[in-house]
Amino acid sequence: GDVYKRQAHKSLAVICQALSTLDVGKFGILGFGNQATMIQPLQSNFTAEDGAHLLKTFTFDQTATRVASMLGMARKAFANCATNTASKSIIFERLLIIISDGRGIFNEGKDIVVEAVRSARLENIFIIFLIVENMSNEGDKPGGKPQDSILDIRLASFSNEGVPTVVPYMEEFPFSHYVILR
Repeated sequence: GDVYKRQAHKSLAVICQALSTLDVGKFGILGFGNQATMIQPLQSNFTAEDGAHLLKTFTFDQTATRVASMLGMARKAFANCATNTASKSIIFERLLIIISDGRGIFNEGKDIVVEAVRSARLENIFIIFLIVENMSNEGDKPGGKPQDSILDIRLASFSNEGVPTVVPYMEEFPFSHYVILR
């Protein structure tokens, strides 16, 4: 909804401004949903015009989440950046910050997503996943939580013996470094 969109935009703006202010080097932005799209290639600065373009670009109306595809595009962007650098001896620190509601992570298949996360880690990409909760009126009350919290989601899972069990979604979440924003 609109609250989620505003929170995601705010998170993105704060991160971009911080990265630009800290002079961290090059950073880029890509969007993902049904497909991944490079919104801003890796570059050294972030202008007000870039910010305005981002707000227009991110509509949050895609109907699917393709995380493995997004990770593949991010890995390629990092690799191209390293290849285009004059000194081949430089070891790059690579940080990938993902902003999402965190749902539908395994749409492409659990094994494919887990392998994509593993491949990113092997390429020295440190991933931080910011889960933006879709707030409801319940979540605005003191001590309340979102009506439809990611922490409430359960997944059916099978043991090695084929016995079905129900586990919390976040137990299976493939990203080890995450923050839930409410």
